[in-house]
Amino acid sequence: MSNYSRAVLMGRLVATPEVKTSKGGKSYCNFTVVVNDSRKDAAGEWQDNPSFFDCTAFGYAADKAGEMDKGSPVMIEAKPQQEKWEDRDTGAKRSKIVMIVDKLVKVGAPPESNGSTRSPAAVAAGGNSINDDDIPWG
Repeated sequence: MSNYSRAVLMGRLVATPEVKTSKGGKSYCNFTVVVNDSRKDAAGEWQDNPSFFDCTAFGYAADKAGEMDKGSPVMIEAKPQQEKWEDRDTGAKRSKIVMIVDKLVKVGAPPESNGSTRSPAAVAAGGNSINDDDIPWG
């Protein structure tokens, strides 16, 4: 039996990503995505339950991340990978899961110059056309 491990996350960037270049000339970027799971509690009040995911992107995905800012809504497709190390101070074994990003897409409409966001219905009503280059999955 073969194994398969993939994750698709939709959330927001916790901070503005900083793209770096490896000694071999390949771009890479480490960033964190927060995914908020809102649920009603027993009293009917909404409670936020955020989960934070450390991500690493290489090449094109890293370059795309570098074009985004803190709070940007994103969707990523990634391979979860376990990193293991030994704590320098205590010698205890540590590990964490990092998302190795294959695809990264900024979701949502870009803000207009006045700060508002146009919905597809507003674009259609205003007679504005959508350029094929503006569609991220095209």
